[in-house]
Amino acid sequence: MSLARSPLRAWSLYSHHARPSSSLVTTIRTAAARRTTPSYNTLTTRSPDYSPSASPVIHRRTYASFKRYTMDQALVDDLKSQPRDDLVFRKGESKPDDPKMRTAYIALGSNMGDRVAMIEQACREMDARGITVKRTSSLWETEPMYVLDQDRFVNGACEVETELEPLPLLDALQDIEKSMGRRKVIDKGPRNIDLDVLLYENETVSHPRLQVPHPLIAEREFVLRPLSELIPHRALNAARPWKLIQDYLNELPPHTTGGTEPL
Repeated sequence: MSLARSPLRAWSLYSHHARPSSSLVTTIRTAAARRTTPSYNTLTTRSPDYSPSASPVIHRRTYASFKRYTMDQALVDDLKSQPRDDLVFRKGESKPDDPKMRTAYIALGSNMGDRVAMIEQACREMDARGITVKRTSSLWETEPMYVLDQDRFVNGACEVETELEPLPLLDALQDIEKSMGRRKVIDKGPRNIDLDVLLYENETVSHPRLQVPHPLIAEREFVLRPLSELIPHRALNAARPWKLIQDYLNELPPHTTGGTEPL
């Protein structure tokens, strides 16, 4: 019986007789390299055998800019993590620890001596103490209220900006009155200068020494008229924002008006 070798033979993969061709080895190694080694020939690409764990593919010419972007982002993240007070702001013009300027409205009044000169001096004194006078109303000559046996007053109001809180602002105004020689002999009686805090921002202050908004604004024409020149559309009471300063002036009873004349 002839034992001729069959032209076809099954080769086992694990057989020591199995010898892949050199071209096949090259193809396998090339495919493996493509899966594990980043290519610098193209931007990020995804082949059919892409997996999330594969290394990103980055273009050679953009690698430097990629590193620069990474460093810039790290700097931004570091700045975000710092406390706000530690950051340096542009040109030092604005820092979080800078005192906030507040807006307040001050009543001005005098019925002794040169009344207009006294009010002008009081405004200069406020400016000198850092209470900046931004706007002033007209001055009005008014009949006295409460204590009628005294001379007519000159009244007005001014808008100021200040770093002071309400009570320190009151202290500063009272110190100005004292420095200008005011002596309180009779409550609501004659005085060479009178400075009252009418409004302070939109805040409400309830303190034995100070009430803001001033509790008697709504009944005083000599206060409402100057205020209506400066802020006619401002609400006086936060609980009633629809009622404006001009409305309070318009609602004054007729017998309480008419004693106020512009200078």
